[in-house]
Amino acid sequence: VGVTPGLWSDLIVIDGADFRLPARALITYRANDSLFLAGGVIYTDNIRRNVLPGIGVIWDPTEKWHLELLIPRSRLVYRWAEDFSVYFVFERGGTTYNIRAFGEDEDFEYRDYRTMLGLEYSRIPRFDLFVEAGVAFDRKFRFDNQGQYDLGECFLLRAGTRF
Repeated sequence: VGVTPGLWSDLIVIDGADFRLPARALITYRANDSLFLAGGVIYTDNIRRNVLPGIGVIWDPTEKWHLELLIPRSRLVYRWAEDFSVYFVFERGGTTYNIRAFGEDEDFEYRDYRTMLGLEYSRIPRFDLFVEAGVAFDRKFRFDNQGQYDLGECFLLRAGTRF
């Protein structure tokens, strides 16, 4: 179970719609020492499709290889050294926004698919640094009061920490 509170705003006007509480509740079943089955729900706190299934398999075929075949984010990880891992990610991405244009509020959402290569440094237990680079494709903006806009592919770079 996890909750990730956040503020999605342009910071000009902040109201209750800008504060969101995405959450997840997943259960894993240990089939054996290297295979886990996962299932549950993911609450996105977006405009549409608020509740998504979280389902998949986690498998460690060897000490060096780790596979997370999960919806909406899957990873294939190779432990290159004790502190370093290299991985491939495929995920469904996106978020929702509220903008004020010409005195009116409008909600819109951004959706895409992403493929990335990543590098993770895990020197401190339960504290990882990572950098990911790849491509976002099938990108769309969907507005409440306007049409849908399709966007081309783009380069994606993401860095951060997980704890």
